[in-house]
Amino acid sequence: MHTIRLHGPWEKRIDDQSSVRIRVPELDSDHSVDEMGRQTAWYQRRFNLPTGLAADDLILLAVSGWIGRLVSLRLNEQPLPADQPPLEVEITRLLRPHNRLELVLAADADQPPRLDGQITLLIDTAG
Repeated sequence: MHTIRLHGPWEKRIDDQSSVRIRVPELDSDHSVDEMGRQTAWYQRRFNLPTGLAADDLILLAVSGWIGRLVSLRLNEQPLPADQPPLEVEITRLLRPHNRLELVLAADADQPPRLDGQITLLIDTAG
C-alpha cells in the first residue's frame, strides 16, 4: 500500500471569516482565541491525480481524526459517507486529473472544530 499525505496547503474558513491557509493535522497552537465559540469550519484542499496508477489500483481516502462533528465530506462535488474517525472511503471512480476535497466540521461542546488527524490517499496496487 502506497500513502500520499494531504497535509497542505489547505484552505480553512471559520463561520463568516475570510479563509486562511493551514497544514493538517492542526495543532492546538494553530488556533487563536478568536476561534473559540465558533460553530462551523470549512476546509478545502486541491490535489492532482496521483501518477503511475494502474487501471485496477484501488484508491482510498483516509481521515484519521477531527474534533467536532463531520457535517459534510465531498470530493469533486460528490458527497462521501461521513462517519466517525478513523474514516476510510473508496474514491477511485471519483478521481479526476484535478481534484477538490471539501470537509465541513461543526463545533462540539466547548472546542472549536478542527482537523487534528492525518488525511491521506491510500493506493492499493493490484500487483
